Amino acid sequence: MSNRNRNHKPRPPHNPHALNRPQTARDQAVIQPQDHKPAKTQTVAIDFHGRSYKFRADALENIYVLDELAENRISSALRIIIGADQYQQFLADMDDGTGFVSVETVGEMFEKITAASSSKN
Repeated sequence: MSNRNRNHKPRPPHNPHALNRPQTARDQAVIQPQDHKPAKTQTVAIDFHGRSYKFRADALENIYVLDELAENRISSALRIIIGADQYQQFLADMDDGTGFVSVETVGEMFEKITAASSSKN
């Protein structure tokens, strides 16, 4: 072996885009195409008896909501759709002062949700 090969350092592969700076973690990361970002969830707001309620526009496509509706548990489906906090507020607002909330009121609320969801899809 000649002396010339002993001191020879292998060259890194030629990269015309490389700069003379250390690579950061961002430089080394795999590039994700922009179309792989999750879509933003559309939110719907309805007004019912003077209060605003927000929920996902696709809430009626949720399998848990459909399971509750299949068992005729509209109040449970409503809780899933608007969330536990808004559901408790809904019950407090609709209570007639004696601890009674009419099933008819729950049905009206559900009809508003259905109408708002179908208009957004």
